[in-house]
Amino acid sequence: MKKYLIVILIALLVGAGLGIYSYNKFKEDDSQPVFSFNKNQAYAVQIGAFDTFDNAEKLAEKYGGLVILDNEKYRVYIAIVNETLGLIKSYLDEKGLAYYIRTIEVNQDFINKLNDYETLLKVANKNEYDTIIKNILKDYKELNL
Repeated sequence: MKKYLIVILIALLVGAGLGIYSYNKFKEDDSQPVFSFNKNQAYAVQIGAFDTFDNAEKLAEKYGGLVILDNEKYRVYIAIVNETLGLIKSYLDEKGLAYYIRTIEVNQDFINKLNDYETLLKVANKNEYDTIIKNILKDYKELNL
């Protein structure tokens, strides 16, 4: 029994010593983060990408979306969100829409407005989502294009 206690005590001391050494070695501030998050990013919910504006516009009109020219493609976004991505995905899944999530760059003014809209989305009922989403797209068009 005494042997086991000595082994356990030695293991604890060695573990504590290695922990203190590692902490002191890596607490220096010259390290770089592994992941960097750009605060000016949002998620665009895309339902189509077209070579011609006319086809994109038809789809956008059908679903109340917004046509964006990006990399020589006309993309149709039907929502832009950050924190409420899961909520919007569930809503669109219930509607039976096929979509693709894209990460897009946005300006800080839009992020501020988006945060306000997302606060509304979190407390709104589902029949109010479309109105809020359309206002988000309108503000995106005004503030980012």
